[in-house]
Amino acid sequence: ALGATSQISQLNTAVVSAGALNVTTGGSFADLSFANNAVSKLGASDLGTTGNLFLLNTGPLTVTGTVKAANITLNTSGPLAINGALTAQAAASSLVQLTTTGAGSSITQNSSGVITTNTLKLNTNSGNATLNGTTNVITNLDAVALGTGALNLLDAGGLAITGAVTAGGGVTLNTS
Repeated sequence: ALGATSQISQLNTAVVSAGALNVTTGGSFADLSFANNAVSKLGASDLGTTGNLFLLNTGPLTVTGTVKAANITLNTSGPLAINGALTAQAAASSLVQLTTTGAGSSITQNSSGVITTNTLKLNTNSGNATLNGTTNVITNLDAVALGTGALNLLDAGGLAITGAVTAGGGVTLNTS
């Protein structure tokens, strides 16, 4: 667990290697994007309504607990499984950005992995983004680049497409 009452930052030589990582700050940011970290599971993390979370990871990453931050950026070279809620809390400007860089690495979601944010951005290296395991609460879908991958998204409604959506495998958007 990484905990602080102020910001957490990383030098490019300081790799975080952990089976599970929980991050808590007193409303400050946690920037773990300067080294290729080796984290298997991102657990319950709370950065408040003003702290941003940035995580650069090597290999598969599974979100296992509720992650709350003003904005959330997860970038991994392996598959990304959203099995815990991602809640971006920066009011009208909140952002969740999910990226997998490994060829064919997908982004998936189970019934506990609800994504709540103003804006969602997705990027894969021809992997699918299957975000229909639960009803998400997203206002804007922006800048989706999946190569030959497919997008399948379930949203509570009121979804606006605000950026280019590229998914050679097809796009399925379901809103209620």
